[in-house]
Amino acid sequence: MDINGHLRDAQQAIPLLKKLQQFDCIGGIESPIPQRDVAGYKRIRSAIDLPIALHYGSGCCHVVSDLSYDRGAPAERQLHENLCDAFVLGGGTDTFGIDQICYEHRKVFWIQAIGTSLRTALVAHIASVCRQTVLSSMSGHALWEKDVVSDPLAPVDGYLPVPSGSGLGIEPDEALLEELCGPPPPAMRRISSVAYPSGVRWHFSDEQERHEAFYFGKLPGFEHGIHLEVEEDDGSADFDRRFAACEHTPCVTT
Repeated sequence: MDINGHLRDAQQAIPLLKKLQQFDCIGGIESPIPQRDVAGYKRIRSAIDLPIALHYGSGCCHVVSDLSYDRGAPAERQLHENLCDAFVLGGGTDTFGIDQICYEHRKVFWIQAIGTSLRTALVAHIASVCRQTVLSSMSGHALWEKDVVSDPLAPVDGYLPVPSGSGLGIEPDEALLEELCGPPPPAMRRISSVAYPSGVRWHFSDEQERHEAFYFGKLPGFEHGIHLEVEEDDGSADFDRRFAACEHTPCVTT
């Protein structure tokens, strides 16, 4: 369960994580609080009996307006102070060196690099020769309506065979590439509403603004019964009016 640091601090995170660890389907937690908070992770590790995964030597929060908000902790400190059980890597050229470091410290990792089947093939090749990639790597290539190959890669019984052809082992479909090189479709306008059990709703026109409202403490934290409602543009004047109302600052209704 990837929380992307949204629980903000150990005091808020620990009661919720204690409830989550009661469910057998929860195999572990990724980045429950901002990764700069070393003391907070130590508190969580001492209170929670769930494996924790962190982004290797970096932050985890979806904040773009303040790049200093969560630069994370250096990998050396993450390892020395045993802040986690596993890591998330981006699959860059340093992966093989990190694999050796993780082997020496008995840490496992997965590779997370979102892309098409071409990226998936690269991830498969890298993961297949790293000793510590025992967790399921991901590329998200099954999310797209159309891929750049005519026969997208697919797992077999939970495992993805490493492509065996030359290079990455697969070739892009030139006709698909030509089709996908056209202008992108217009962005879908959405109103996302954070609904609290009390009936209070915070309405946002921008997903990034909603993320940062949680991180910066502009919204109350998570509590039992909170949920997200998403409404897509239906072309009506009513939607246009409500979207414009929360375009520059979130609206609150009860």
